[in-house]
Order: sequence, then structure tokens, then C-alpha cells
Amino acid sequence: MTVKYKTVTLAHSNPSFLNEELRDFLVNDCGWTDDTPSGQDDDFNFGLGFFLSSNGEDGNTKIHMHLWGNENYNVYAPPKMSYLSAGITTTGQMSCDVLDGSLFPASGPFWIRVNDELILCSSTSVNTISFSQRGAGGTVAATHTANDCVGYTADGATGFFSDIEMYMHQDVSSSGGIIASSAPATHGRDSVSAVPGLVGYGARRFQYQSFLRITSGSESGKMRPITGYTDTGDFDYRPFLSAPGANDSEVVTAGFNPCCSRRMCDSSFSSSDMLWGTVPRDALGNATTYFFYGSKDGVTIVCKYSGSYRTVYFGNVVPFASKLTTTITAGVSAGATSIAVANRHLFVVGEKYRMLSTDTDDWVDNEDRSTESPAGSWPDLDPEEIPTEELVVDTITPGAGDAGTIGFTSALVYGYRTGAEVGEDPRPALKTCRLNTVFYDIVSGGAAALVLYLNTKKENLAIDASHRQMIRAFHNTTRWTPYAAQFTNVLYNVGQNVSGLGVASALANSAQAPSYVTHRYVGGLLSVFTAYNATQSNRGRWQCVKGTIPNIWWFDGSFASPPYGGVEEDTVKAWWGSQFETFRLFSSGGTRWFASGPEIT
Repeated sequence: MTVKYKTVTLAHSNPSFLNEELRDFLVNDCGWTDDTPSGQDDDFNFGLGFFLSSNGEDGNTKIHMHLWGNENYNVYAPPKMSYLSAGITTTGQMSCDVLDGSLFPASGPFWIRVNDELILCSSTSVNTISFSQRGAGGTVAATHTANDCVGYTADGATGFFSDIEMYMHQDVSSSGGIIASSAPATHGRDSVSAVPGLVGYGARRFQYQSFLRITSGSESGKMRPITGYTDTGDFDYRPFLSAPGANDSEVVTAGFNPCCSRRMCDSSFSSSDMLWGTVPRDALGNATTYFFYGSKDGVTIVCKYSGSYRTVYFGNVVPFASKLTTTITAGVSAGATSIAVANRHLFVVGEKYRMLSTDTDDWVDNEDRSTESPAGSWPDLDPEEIPTEELVVDTITPGAGDAGTIGFTSALVYGYRTGAEVGEDPRPALKTCRLNTVFYDIVSGGAAALVLYLNTKKENLAIDASHRQMIRAFHNTTRWTPYAAQFTNVLYNVGQNVSGLGVASALANSAQAPSYVTHRYVGGLLSVFTAYNATQSNRGRWQCVKGTIPNIWWFDGSFASPPYGGVEEDTVKAWWGSQFETFRLFSSGGTRWFASGPEIT
């Protein structure tokens, strides 16, 4: 594994600048690809964020990440943005006029970003924003032209966080969305009514992970986050620079089967006890230092502010299960009990595997779940869900060359088009989440780590929730859907049998290997799914070992004082590959010491 290192100090702790630093680090240093759609009238990608992908360190692993922002940590509010209606012509000008003043608070203090300048603001009156400080947070006051993007980065204490999501795969660069209009509708700058073909999908369904993309006319290809949807085909969205007018449009999802749907923080559906992938920071205007440790598999971020360190991770784990996958060579319908695969040699009779769709069109084929058994118990697919489910192999029939046909016990819940992937753990990705209003971290034992899908016991495939996205149930309270999950950290040594951790029954159902051999001391992730009540004790919450987080190296035991007489941020030398490399000491609260690295710049 090629691990890269970078340290960044942001004097203002502003998340939109953090996202740019992360994007540059992952793309320029670690080899990720920037798939962000171009031509969006979205300076510094404030409204859409950055869509990144990687083929992993092995060259065969698909990883998808979205670097975005959210107005607060416990509500869903995509970044608010408007545009200058007239230029800021001098560095001493203390107000500006925007196209949509209603998006900004009437009174401050609050922050806006225009190009590379942060501005501290005191008030908004109609469409005029008054400033109290130009070039705030260590940025430089500059002139700006009409139509430049104005990003609202909220207040200094609680508002606006970097929001990082992991997906099975993304839709933003595909040739078509999940559903499209059947005729043009007149799109305003921030809303459209009664879009033909986009009627009747259920109120609020598209307003959490989805974008509206214009598909004809001069604004074709431009998209904005959807902030409201009604059954009559009415959409609200973040404003375009120019009204798209009478043209066609489609719904595009940010990505499929996220670690955590952003709808989970909608107060009408759930509490905010578990919050998504916010990166810790100090109050806006104060400094935060970030230590990045990245590879083509993911990124570890150690965040330092107010004398404390918080560690988060986004990406693939070093998987417990095999990473090998194959594809189906012919489409299958729901109810099928066999699939044709390109490589039959990956399968063993009696073992459990996961199949996942890789085709956007599978959504519209499967989104209506009203007839799924048990009748009426499963809600329709959300726009961010794509078909995926587990199967237990019964038969393996050879075909030409490596190909063959795999038969299994339970009939498929969904239909799949050619190219769907099958493997033990096709997307071993996770992200760190915070709990309640406290910034826990991945090494403290108090944080949550969320995965793309849930495992279940072999005998419960027909009734459990392993075919729905992680945390889907935060807006549905029926007994058939999964609930909150918290991961706990576990230490184990080279070759230690994981069943010794008390999860022997979990291993029998979630992976084939009886033991796990890895780097000497690594933070293991043992998922502990909490029972919501007695009737839900095993509904999609079966314990499983997912893998270990790269770039975090544990010391044996919990130290009340630093190991080897070191202090936080000290560097140590350790053997890596064929030579000594530099690692850096950190801790969670002065105990639970670990090293991150190697620091290869």
C-alpha cells in the first residue's frame, strides 16, 4: 500500500476550504479521480461538492466518495448559495448585493465565502448583505465580479460542517438519471411545478441525496440539490444562476447505498442520536490542524483543535472477507434462483455472498416494493438505494472456461441487469459518524462506523433487512427494517482467531475465514447492532467483522501515559515494506495511544 501524508492548518476552520484541501490531496497525491460534473456555475464547487472515485490499491476495487457540506450537524440542509448581482469592486467595500438574500440570516454574525475570500457579515436586508470584516479568518480581501458564487458558511459555533459520504457507486456522471420527465416543464431559478413523468413518487422522497439535472436547452447538464418534493411533481432546489426555463429534467442521485442516508436527520423521521460523516473542527474563525494519511483505499484524518485530537476515517477497510468479485453475464428477474457468472471458481457451496447492482436503470425496475413479501411491510426504494442482497450457494454448474451457473436457496428479492457484481464483500467501505452532539473519534470507542450494507444470518435471509441500505429505517419504524448501529474497537494480534473475540456465531454467518492475519496491531471493527425491542433483536443487526482501518497502528494495551516516553505528534520510525518510515503518535484523550502513518510525502 502506498500511503501519502500531508498536514494542513486552516486558520478559519472553514469546511469548504477543507474539502478543497482533501480533494487536492486525494487526487494529486493519492491517485483518486475527480468525477465532479463541470460547467455548474458553482464556483469552488460549493453547491455540489466534489465527487471522487478510486480503483483501490489493488486496481480492482471500486470506491466512491462525496465531499460536501451541510449547514448543521443534526439537520439536512445542503449548502446555501446565491450569486452577486453586482461586483464587489474594492477591497474596502463593506456590503454586497445578491440575487437571493432570503437564503442568508437577517442578523449576524455569519460567514460567507466569495471565491477565496471569507467575509464576516453582520446582517441581511432584502438582497443586501452587510459586512463587518473583509478577508476574515486569515484570507485576503479581493475584488469580485457579478455572478460570482456566494456561499453561506453559517455561524461560528455550530453551523456548516464538512460532510463526507461513501457510496457503492455514483450516478452524477452517468448518461441518465434514475427517472426523467416525459415532457418539458418551466423551471425557475429555485423551483418547478408539475413536472410530467415525475409525479406520484411520494412526498419528500427525493429531497435528501438527490439532484435535479436539466437535460435540454442552454442549461442542459446543470444540476442542483433537491430540497423539497411533493407528489404532484413539484420540486424545490438550490438556485441556478439563470432560470433553466421550459426544458426537460431528471432526478440524479448523489450515489447508491450510502453508509448513512442524509434523510436520517429529518426530524419527522428520527432523532439525531447518530449523525453522519462530519469532520471535527473548532468554531469558525479559530484554527484547526488536519493530518491527512491517504491512499487509493481511503483517508484517515486526525483533527487537532483546542489541544484535543479527533480521528476519522473514510474509505475501504482492509477486509476480513475476500475482495474478489465476479459479474453476472445475463440479466435476471426477481424470484430467480440461479445466476450465470463470469467466474464460478470464486464460490463454495454452503457459503454466503452478496450481489449488488451496478446499473442505474435497476432502480426504476425495482423501486416499487408494495408487493414484496411480507405484503406492505417494506417501503419503496429511496432514490439513494440500489438493489443488493445476500444469497447462499446451493449448486455450482460449470460452463465454458471459468463461467458457470450458481444456484441458491432463497429466490432473489430484486431483478438485476447484466454486470451486477457478486462477492463475499464487494464494497468493504465505511465512514466515521459522530453520536449526539459530541465529536467522538474512531479510536475512542465512542464513535460509530457505518457500512454500506448489513449482513444477516443465513437462515434469516428471507426476512431480515440485509437487502436494504444501512440505516434505512431512520424514516420507517416497522419491525422489518434495521436500526442504529454502533461499532466498538477491538484489538487483536497477528493470526489471532477472531472467534476469540466472542463472535464465533457472527463469523459463521458473515465470513468464511476462521482467522485474520494483518499488520501487528490494528484497530479492528466489531459491529454491535443494538436491539430496538424484543421483536427486532436480530432484524438486520447480526454481528460481523468488517475488517481493519488502514493507517492506524495500535500499541498493545491502553497507556495512561505516552508509550516510549513520547508526546503527541512525536514521530517514531517503524519498518514498512523494505525500509524504515516515519509514523506519528496520537492519542484519544491522553489514553488509547496509536500511531498514524507512514508519512510519505
